[in-house]
Amino acid sequence: MPILPGSLWCVLGASMLLSAWASISSGQVASEKPAIADVSKSGEVITNSIGMKLALIPSGSFTMGSPADEPGRMKDESQVAVTISQPFFLGVTEVTQGQWTSVMGTTPWKGRVGVQQGPKNPATYVRWDDAVEFCKKLSENEGKAYRLPTEAEWEYACRAGSTTAYNFGGDAIQLSEFGWWGGFRDGGNTKTEKYAHLVAQKPANRFGLYDMHGNVMEWCSDWYGKELVGGRDPQGADSGSARVYRGGGCDSYAADCRSAFRLGYWRYLLNYDLGFRVSLQAVR
Repeated sequence: MPILPGSLWCVLGASMLLSAWASISSGQVASEKPAIADVSKSGEVITNSIGMKLALIPSGSFTMGSPADEPGRMKDESQVAVTISQPFFLGVTEVTQGQWTSVMGTTPWKGRVGVQQGPKNPATYVRWDDAVEFCKKLSENEGKAYRLPTEAEWEYACRAGSTTAYNFGGDAIQLSEFGWWGGFRDGGNTKTEKYAHLVAQKPANRFGLYDMHGNVMEWCSDWYGKELVGGRDPQGADSGSARVYRGGGCDSYAADCRSAFRLGYWRYLLNYDLGFRVSLQAVR
């Protein structure tokens, strides 16, 4: 697999600021002044026009990356302080095949190896540009600003206040209880079922998100850089040759399913355990 090697609960705000949508990453939304979803309370889950559920992720601060003594840690995970200044919605699960087809009208996974077909299985064999196009079309259909999450947003949402290697704790021996992993390696629970499984079959994290560890690796909006970028609402590296993916997949080692694990993948490539989930700006 042509992966670039890595070299790379939350403090809730007392209130959430009203603001307009700031700058949108090029090519990820349909309009310059997109509509945004109204939020009445933390912990809200909304359902959109294609039946996709999105959970409200509150604003807050956290430490992104991993400590030097974390088993499986990579050199590109040096810790940085990050503030997520605005709440946002994030897909409760990965985008499913049914959701993808309802928006795009295609089935890129059909006839491919390592795929279990079904409307509630993850949409895979999706390039980064394809994922961005899905967000654009869904935005046009609903008049809202869907996009890929940033790498910082993804890890913040995955951790859901945790500081351990996984959002359920620090011991990889528990991973099979919380995710699908290790199909071709490391003796994981997909050893005899080498494909991405139905979404939301394992317990959710504290934010109500499923499959953040394993099942499919997930595209983020950022360019991959060898060092994490901290600060307020970081957008990642300024440029690069690959895009970040997070979360590990059904074929990943346990260490590659950690909250902090990150790698870069060329935007034009695709795979049977690579998918994505979407983000939607929120205000209160």
